[in-house]
Amino acid sequence: MDKLYIIALGMVQGIGNIGSKRILAHTGSAEAVFRLDRRTLIKIPGVGSMLADRILDKSVIERAGKELEYIRINKIKCLFYPEENYPEKLRYCEDAPLVLYVRGTLDLAGKKILRVVGTRRPTSYGLEACRKLIRDLADRYSDLVVVSGLAYGIDHCAHKTALECGLETVAVLGHGLKFLYPSIHRHIAGKIELSGALATSKPDSFVYSSEEWVLLTPRVRYKPYDWLSIDLGIDLRMAPSDDRQWTSGVPDVSSKLDLPKNYPPWKVQMGLNFNIPVGGKSFKTLEEIESEDFNRRVEFYKLIQDEREKSSEIEDELKDLKREREAADKEIEELKKMLDEE
Repeated sequence: MDKLYIIALGMVQGIGNIGSKRILAHTGSAEAVFRLDRRTLIKIPGVGSMLADRILDKSVIERAGKELEYIRINKIKCLFYPEENYPEKLRYCEDAPLVLYVRGTLDLAGKKILRVVGTRRPTSYGLEACRKLIRDLADRYSDLVVVSGLAYGIDHCAHKTALECGLETVAVLGHGLKFLYPSIHRHIAGKIELSGALATSKPDSFVYSSEEWVLLTPRVRYKPYDWLSIDLGIDLRMAPSDDRQWTSGVPDVSSKLDLPKNYPPWKVQMGLNFNIPVGGKSFKTLEEIESEDFNRRVEFYKLIQDEREKSSEIEDELKDLKREREAADKEIEELKKMLDEE
């Protein structure tokens, strides 16, 4: 029964891995956390009124019950902190998750572990360097386990190379096991599950946290036309949800696409632009800006022409001076001859 409450505790928004362990240290068990009243919860260090209300929300236990049933039906392994089957090296981390959801076999005891993290847009050199590193280590250590995130780029390359070398590999996902992102990696995910494991600390219903539903991207940009441009981009990811009434009008397509309930099947992007005059000057129309630009080009062309004409006049004067110098040199030569004859 305590497993139900451990899963529920991990589902409480804002509690975190460190915070949940701090609460368990005071209560002794996860079940005891949900038995406390609001006043007692608030007295626990790190638990405020908002977090206490979230813990006392009855829907948390209900969702944890559904999660536990989904785990049982789909034969997902749960590794609870700090039980014996929990990874030993992870057990000593301060922010180790309370629960690890695993598909496959996660056995890291006594094995060498290579953790690979890299860009999603690697160069050909980066991919080749990743392959060479894993192949060289595979030749030396047959018990090597390659751990990565199954994302695009280096992560995918690391998993693929590990499988080619016959190594065990573990994909640590940033979402639940009910779906896979990116979906194009489903084939290699199946191979990883057979030779290693897919692991995550997120419940199977988890896709996006509430903080990722609205993204604001402000930007200030200055243009040299006596006005200031402020761009504000808004990215709204919308989907039906029981606990977000403002999205209840969105059609429920998650069941048709076999997606978790809170997965955003579509999103809306909006943009705002504000133009603010600088120094109290009025705005200029596009025609005025183009006219000013044309006039500046004409003035610049005239200046170049004037410079060319002046350069031509100077060249003519230099030629005249050169001819006069040559004539003077001839007269000097003739005078020298006359003096020599005398």
